[in-house]
Amino acid sequence: MKKGNGFTMKEKIVVGIIDDDDSKIVNISTNLLKDANTILENKEIASQDKKNLYNKYEILPIKIELNNNIESMMNNIYEKKVNVLLIDYKLTSFAKIKFSGIDLAKRVNDEIYEFPIFILTSYEEDLYDHEIFDSYQIFDYLRYMEEKSETLELNYKIVQQFLMYKKKLKNWEDRLLEIIPYAGTSSDIDDEIFDLDYKISKSVYHNKVASRRTKRIVCSDKMEELLSKLEGIVNDYDK
Repeated sequence: MKKGNGFTMKEKIVVGIIDDDDSKIVNISTNLLKDANTILENKEIASQDKKNLYNKYEILPIKIELNNNIESMMNNIYEKKVNVLLIDYKLTSFAKIKFSGIDLAKRVNDEIYEFPIFILTSYEEDLYDHEIFDSYQIFDYLRYMEEKSETLELNYKIVQQFLMYKKKLKNWEDRLLEIIPYAGTSSDIDDEIFDLDYKISKSVYHNKVASRRTKRIVCSDKMEELLSKLEGIVNDYDK
């Protein structure tokens, strides 16, 4: 965080909200914009460490336009450059959508490694019974809106997952820089370079990256060209 003019600038976390009910998007956005001191009126709901971490970041909610084409939805997500997604479970209360929020969440997970996603639902039991999704990422919409402890818990987890994802990308970058000088010395090293290149590319450039197999075929005899490309990816990520 940078300091200037006597105050501390908070790092921003852009949270994309996907729901077919605009009133719910407004309500969720209002809760996301609250800081920990506004949410809490007593010290028993959350630890001071948790509140301090949460208050270091500014959550910026934005609406991701919903439409019936999942490919178009993915492009909308990429174009908005969100850091975290909040997705409604059903997506069919007011709109005729061919896919569920879980379908969309799984598609995002397929294209962007371990991207931070949370599911908001009023059908929590149905979700647990019929879908495979990490319970850590599931929140009841009404409890989130009405219970201060639940509001803070999700908002805090958004910050936590954002930091974990950012750290993971940094670890990939560090490992890539560590092994680049050893490219061509063994098949294991070359395979790891290709895999790291693929993961970083998927995370930074999303759907604009070639497949692992294509890269191996195209670049197997062009390691110098690959190294230059990898260094460019790392530099772009640092900006």
